[in-house]
Amino acid sequence: MKKFIIIFAILIFFITSFGETIQVVTEEYPPFNYSEYGVIKGVSTDIVKAVFKEAGIDYNIKIYPWARAYKTTLIKKNQILYTTIKSKKREKLFKWVGPIVHIDLYIFKLKSRKNIIINSIEDINKYRIEGVRDDITTQYLQTFDKNIFITSNSEIGIKHLLEKHTDLFPYGGRVIYALMKKYNKDPNLIQKAYKLDALSTGGYMAFNKDTPDYLVKKLQNALDRIKKNGTYDKIFEKWNN
Repeated sequence: MKKFIIIFAILIFFITSFGETIQVVTEEYPPFNYSEYGVIKGVSTDIVKAVFKEAGIDYNIKIYPWARAYKTTLIKKNQILYTTIKSKKREKLFKWVGPIVHIDLYIFKLKSRKNIIINSIEDINKYRIEGVRDDITTQYLQTFDKNIFITSNSEIGIKHLLEKHTDLFPYGGRVIYALMKKYNKDPNLIQKAYKLDALSTGGYMAFNKDTPDYLVKKLQNALDRIKKNGTYDKIFEKWNN
């Protein structure tokens, strides 16, 4: 009888856990994840949706400023954040599923600023640099320059770069050009000053650390399956057309 009660309790645990709607959060980071007329879109968004569908798990997606999305995922059980780049600093803070996409990251400058030359990462100390709070590029560059000015979002950072309030702004390569178009700014005004090779890697789904391992594994297995059955490639074909 005792054995039956234990087994029954375990079954109830799994049923109630999978019956719970998972909270998924993201940010404005086109073309990977962004909102348009109230609808959250992007190649990463489509992949995340396909993963949850394959796994048969209910979810809800909300879009927040990056710093809020990042910090709430650190403290809220069963919350997932995408598209998140894994680093040594972050690796132990979350549980991970992925990679879902590849992202190249750069330090940007104004094209007209011919005097700004970066041959090595240490050269950033010669210039004023601004980064988005808790963004992977900001966290990384703070290990080389403790005096990075922190901004709350990319729109302000891009504005400050264009107005020469700052010399350098680190961000995703495809992302910054998409955002400039969204903000009605000319993308040709900026250029890549330095590629952050150490960070140019996969983007993941980052899970709150208290998320059950079986749930993380179930979603990783679902991602692996959609990569094998062609769903993953079809999503990229859609966004590359």
